[in-house]
Amino acid sequence: MAHCSFDDLRDLRGLLDAVRAWPGVQEPRPGVFYVKRTPFLHFHKDGTGCRWADARDGRDWGDEIDVPREAGAAARRRVRREIERRYRSTARELGLA
Repeated sequence: MAHCSFDDLRDLRGLLDAVRAWPGVQEPRPGVFYVKRTPFLHFHKDGTGCRWADARDGRDWGDEIDVPREAGAAARRRVRREIERRYRSTARELGLA
């Protein structure tokens, strides 16, 4: 289970730009995000081209978030809403909200 390269995330540019702007978020490597010093979000792909996001939900990692390849607008909105919900939960746990 490899991490997605930056090229694998090209269609998610708007989502990634939004995540970068959230308070306390740092991106030490492309597509790998921390809130404060706590790992928060990263993306994986498998040998068949399927990809998904792992995102913390408060103290724990939540379920995998399916991120379709070349995601359309509706899929990108769904992924963004879920990641943003988890960010709010994690930020509260870390004292940011």
